[in-house]
Amino acid sequence: MIVYFSLICLFQAAHLLEAPKANPDDLSNVCSSCFKLNSLQISALLENYIPSPGEPRIPYEEIQRVVAMARTTADELTRSDGREVRLEEEPDLQLPFLLPEDGYSCDIVKGVPNGLTEFVQPLAQSGRGREGEWVTLCAADLINCRG
Repeated sequence: MIVYFSLICLFQAAHLLEAPKANPDDLSNVCSSCFKLNSLQISALLENYIPSPGEPRIPYEEIQRVVAMARTTADELTRSDGREVRLEEEPDLQLPFLLPEDGYSCDIVKGVPNGLTEFVQPLAQSGRGREGEWVTLCAADLINCRG
């Protein structure tokens, strides 16, 4: 869940930076779709945003308006989850090492899985894998080791 949350934040930050922000309606729309970003994050992203050539700068008043919206939505959700509103995400995700429940074990998986060689070989022979690319290297290894 935490990894998913962090990836959503990353995706929404990228969306905020690349979406049109030429007028207040554009900015409001893009910020409303960035519901996982808190006010500190939105403020930092927009205040440090460097517009493309020909793109107008975002007025400070507009930045403050969308930051205020984030304070009433994302910040409140963050606090209700018992977390602190921070600019940076926690670097330690606090995730245990998990193995899938379907019986996976490194002791069970040995050699080349059935069908993989037959799948990769035509790709390598068709020229889709050039010298130094993984397809060629894997195909050569798979053909030589065959399980």
